[in-house]
Amino acid sequence: GQWNYDMRKLDAATNGNSLPALLTSLMHSHNLIDGIIADAECWKKFIEKIRDSYHAKNPYHNSVHAADVTQSAYCFLKTFGLEEVAKLDGKDVFSVLFSAAIHDVDHPALNNVFQVKTRAELAIKYNDKAVLENHHVSFAYTVIAEEAGCNVFKDIDNSTYTTVRANTIAMVLSTDISKHFEELGKLKTKTNQQATSDVPFPDPEKNEDK
Repeated sequence: GQWNYDMRKLDAATNGNSLPALLTSLMHSHNLIDGIIADAECWKKFIEKIRDSYHAKNPYHNSVHAADVTQSAYCFLKTFGLEEVAKLDGKDVFSVLFSAAIHDVDHPALNNVFQVKTRAELAIKYNDKAVLENHHVSFAYTVIAEEAGCNVFKDIDNSTYTTVRANTIAMVLSTDISKHFEELGKLKTKTNQQATSDVPFPDPEKNEDK
């Protein structure tokens, strides 16, 4: 993974297919298509549906942005060593890449404050809390549950499904910008504790550290 990778060039080279091309390649590189999904054709249909559900007219929250975030997440995992330091397993890596890919799907290009202030349908549905972030997760899982041929989780065991879903919800909801300083504060506290004590960080045994 490269931090300064130009995703727009990949999108042009793949005729607007950067998200499926990148994510599928990364999944294959970790044997996650065969190891977790087990149905490559189902995966292809799902990720193309997700690509098409990003609004191309959005200047920022579009499928190229999703691909860029996915590549950046992979950069943290591999180039910056997070996978090794946090002892992440296949389910964790899948969760990170999957969450990055779906984290802004069906974004209306109007933020949470707008949704709440205008009493929009999504704000009513999610009780003004992380409105869009809840919608992105719900939208992706609705595609999985209801779109023909898109149930990428149909063959996995309950334990794996539960872990991936919990990870996905936690990661996507944490992208709510209103939580930014709270999460940053937690990170600074943890790193400061590590500098002045023998407490390891990240502790691979603690989900909150992951």
